[in-house]
Amino acid sequence: CLIVNTDSLSTFRGEFQFGLITLLDKGLEIPFGIHTANNLFTAILLSTSDGAMNTASIFKTTVGSLISILPPLLIVLSISATLFFAWLYKWDFRRLFLNYQVAKE
Repeated sequence: CLIVNTDSLSTFRGEFQFGLITLLDKGLEIPFGIHTANNLFTAILLSTSDGAMNTASIFKTTVGSLISILPPLLIVLSISATLFFAWLYKWDFRRLFLNYQVAKE
């Protein structure tokens, strides 16, 4: 039986998305902005009573109620955010697969 930890999947999803955006945009500004917006959203709007970051947020919930909705929501938001930035900044995904070279100093 395979036991899947949703925290590990969420972390892997975020790291993969931020890495992809960093390679496409050639900068860390967008991943830093997304990470900051996520933390502000968590701190101000939605907090869990048994989570690591307890703040005086507008809405409170428990971790158990988030488990069922969180993985599909994170996948949809990740794909839509990446596609939105790709459209906004005219990223070329083919560049990732065609002879990507690291700049030599």
